Amino acid sequence: MPCHASPHGGGGMTRLTRVWMGVWLVVLCTVISQDVYAQSAGATTTAIDGTVTDDSGAALPGVTVTATSSVLQGTRTALTNEAGAYRLPQLPPGDYTLAYELQGFATMVREQQRLGVGFNATINVQMQISTLEETLTVTGEAPIVDRTASRIVTNFDAQKLDSLPNARDLWSLLAASPAVQLQRVDVGGSAAGTQTGYAAYETKADQHRPMIEGMVMTEGTGAAGFYYDYGSFEEVSVGTGSHSAEMGWPGVASALVSKSGGNAYHGRA
Repeated sequence: MPCHASPHGGGGMTRLTRVWMGVWLVVLCTVISQDVYAQSAGATTTAIDGTVTDDSGAALPGVTVTATSSVLQGTRTALTNEAGAYRLPQLPPGDYTLAYELQGFATMVREQQRLGVGFNATINVQMQISTLEETLTVTGEAPIVDRTASRIVTNFDAQKLDSLPNARDLWSLLAASPAVQLQRVDVGGSAAGTQTGYAAYETKADQHRPMIEGMVMTEGTGAAGFYYDYGSFEEVSVGTGSHSAEMGWPGVASALVSKSGGNAYHGRA
């Protein structure tokens, strides 16, 4: 007796499986896109995101967000979307001033927003309706918690680099970072410039990655490929755990950002 496939048998199950696979793919892509949207800072940059609302808490689309800083060449701008959300990714670390402008509302200015390497700053703003051209200025109150990341990082900005009483090299910064253990203690700068083995949370030497401007500077091991000019760095971050995508394995990830120019002439002897 010939056998015939039932139209309600395996074919139906196959179609149902494909439908469920499609649903899961849509959900997965949505989750990934949200993570990418939120985590827009890299190994040597910072990022700003947030939402803009009115007094009632309703989202404000079309708000012009302008970021200015001495570390920028010019300015960076963004517009809020229909949900009132905005994003300014891949910014150099430094002090920022943010201006929020929309016709019919008072301009909101946030000054002295200090953003470090690898930091995703979430800055939410509430704008007030105004019939006059007025500006509300808020000084300081920079976010201190990165809500999009769980990595363990110690940041040294330019002020800390200048004021730390150390041997002025990478290894003295590692010694000042929590969870990092050096094989040798530098006393009074006697080991300045000497490469010293180090570890964090029982990691191995070949798992460490010192990076300058996002580029790995090693000799195929955890050692540095050359000696660093301490005075040339604007900011240094030392990560010891829960790394981002730039660091694919356990170990100490050191990100060194060089000083750069801006929109004004400056310098020091």
